[in-house]
Amino acid sequence: MAISFDAVSVSVPATTANLGSGFDSAGLALGLYDDATFELLPSADVEVDIHGEGADTLPRDSHNLMVRAFYESCDTFNIPPMGIRLAANNRIPQKRGLGSSASAIVSGVCAAAAFGGYDIADRDVQDAVFSSASRIEGHPDNVAPAVYGGLTLSWKSVRSVGSEADGPTSFPSSADRPAGSGVSGVSGIAGGPEDGSFAGYGLDPEDAAQEDASHTGSCTGQFYSVRYPVSSQISVYVFIPDFELSTEEARSALPFSVPFSDAAANLGRAALLPYVLSDAPNTGALYRSAGAPEEGSSCGTSMHQVLFDATEDRLHQQYRGGLMPESYGLVKALRAHGFAACISGAGPCVLVLDRDDGEGIADTGFSAVQQDRWRMQKMSVAPRGAVVRTA
Repeated sequence: MAISFDAVSVSVPATTANLGSGFDSAGLALGLYDDATFELLPSADVEVDIHGEGADTLPRDSHNLMVRAFYESCDTFNIPPMGIRLAANNRIPQKRGLGSSASAIVSGVCAAAAFGGYDIADRDVQDAVFSSASRIEGHPDNVAPAVYGGLTLSWKSVRSVGSEADGPTSFPSSADRPAGSGVSGVSGIAGGPEDGSFAGYGLDPEDAAQEDASHTGSCTGQFYSVRYPVSSQISVYVFIPDFELSTEEARSALPFSVPFSDAAANLGRAALLPYVLSDAPNTGALYRSAGAPEEGSSCGTSMHQVLFDATEDRLHQQYRGGLMPESYGLVKALRAHGFAACISGAGPCVLVLDRDDGEGIADTGFSAVQQDRWRMQKMSVAPRGAVVRTA
């Protein structure tokens, strides 16, 4: 395939995974971006320049994660491996639970797709990027919001629907694809699933034509994700410490089994996330155990409680707390004051979701830890994922 331009720029949002009760499944895109420019070289050289986060620690050669993801995606997007010059401007803190590795992988995959002549705004291409990046990362929960934006619920299937178990090995060139064709039955990001398919499974066309942007499904290979829009009323507050924690170390602290009651508790609370983070609470009704509904217009305090409940976790935070006692202590202090706090990803960042103005969050949080070791940053939810600009 001919390369029609010499450089592409990619912008990818930070992400937070696990999201309270949504262990290894729920992810949220945040309005903090890493930017990278990839330039083709006439030689086979690899040149890497890094500014910002990780400038003193990240590899500046072919071992750089963005570069590795680029080369691992060349076959997928039908381009030959070539020399590359990478200029990265990193804003996402490294090893803090904000998806820096997923962002790097998505950046490299997007660059390969763009050099291959594919438009990242096209949903088919997004799904191919999601598939490739998820396979490189090994799990999709941080990758999905980095690609699609908003709130995503993701999983890896042990079986395949309509494709080989390992998914497509390469993305068909534009000349080989019929107009409007998808990869493994994907769906449009602004509306219901296309061609009666939802996450690769059959769906009645009438069911698919639900309200715009309410949910979408995507399926490529073994990785799946469903995207939900997030209300503009949701605010995100991130406490960022000056210490790191590797995902591998955090995962090693998890037990081989958990009590059935803890698993059941997380399942019920995770099911609340798409509802409580959407605009639905403004129009729906909240039912209490007494059975009497509260109209959405009058359930402000109650919805704050539902958000608090939806972020309660019993599957990983208590087990990882010993690796990051300050973070775990901060979560408990914030929750003791009624704030919907949780560990971001594998930690050690702490996240607070709020439907109000966040009044009192900073004072409550910093009273539990040393102020000089933490900084609090308010972030928006990113409604879009990765963006590519070509030169």
